[in-house]
Amino acid sequence: MSDAEIPDSRSDEPSSTYTSESPCARLRYVDDSGPTDRMFEVGPECLIGRYDPAVCKPDIDLTELPDSKFVSRRHASLRYDAGAWLLSDLGSGNGTFLYKQGSPSVERVGENVRIDFGDEIVFGNLRFRFEAAVSAETAQD
Repeated sequence: MSDAEIPDSRSDEPSSTYTSESPCARLRYVDDSGPTDRMFEVGPECLIGRYDPAVCKPDIDLTELPDSKFVSRRHASLRYDAGAWLLSDLGSGNGTFLYKQGSPSVERVGENVRIDFGDEIVFGNLRFRFEAAVSAETAQD
């Protein structure tokens, strides 16, 4: 995905729109001791980075996390397309990396790399586990 396909996030409103048909996913922050309770809901298309009023307001703002200084303002995008989650690095300074579940190797993310639940993603120095999320409607059933 090129930068031209990422919504302009300079407004104060995130670009993602959630509906009952939206896929449900989240990024769980992983620190040195393992997975934490800090989670970020993932919309069908979202921008991941650090908030800067002159540049953008990302849908997933990592500014408050330790080592966020290694995350670019427009670091990566995550989107759901044709039944698959796709991750793209947006030319970040410190890279986006993918640890596929069950694989000992790490992959540097370029454009439109498929990710699955259980995979771990690193934005700069920040590590996350990609997980399924339960929608409010599913939780009520």
